[in-house]
Amino acid sequence: MSRNDEVATRLEEFADLLEATGVEYKPTAYRRAAENVRGHPAPIESLAADGADAVAEIDRVGAAIASKIVEYLETGSIEELEDLRKELPVDMAALTAVEGVGPKSVGSLYEALGITTLDELEAAAEAGEIRDVSGFGAKTEQNILDNIPFARQSRERTRLGDARPLADAALSYLAECDVVESVEVCGSIRRWKETIGDVDLLVASDERERVVDAFVDWPDADAT
Repeated sequence: MSRNDEVATRLEEFADLLEATGVEYKPTAYRRAAENVRGHPAPIESLAADGADAVAEIDRVGAAIASKIVEYLETGSIEELEDLRKELPVDMAALTAVEGVGPKSVGSLYEALGITTLDELEAAAEAGEIRDVSGFGAKTEQNILDNIPFARQSRERTRLGDARPLADAALSYLAECDVVESVEVCGSIRRWKETIGDVDLLVASDERERVVDAFVDWPDADAT
């Protein structure tokens, strides 16, 4: 299972944070790169293994973005992205799930009111504080308040790019267990849904209880 969608999701986050901090042009470049990485037929990790030049062969993926993709796949993070997260410590995915709230709005609301979460956004709207922020107004404030319940509902599901690394890790762990004959990802992840409710794995084994015990012992299993 390739990591194309995972990488594309990180590039989209990069674009959102750049836009929220007022950077021009670059957000569009990152979104175009994300779209083409997600749709590329070759696994991005295979290209990255050959270096940034190989990644840059993907249409609309320039040298700078290619180097960040390689950095992410090799280290699990991108230094510049981490710096942006510190500069703008907001739950971007949750806030932009509210209809009418885009990355620029998130940046403005953080600068004016220090809003970082959906709960803080709701509290500010209920208190009538958002209408006084430049570029908003009473109507926009009410629209935000009306759409927050829908945003909460959508947040009960996880984006595919965030869920797949966990699924891959669980898959690798179980595949190495001597009592497991075979294991594969199924459900929403296998069907390439944009969001998922949970990670489903299909395990074949003659020793069910030992498989459960092995999973309980997995270091990344917080609760079972």
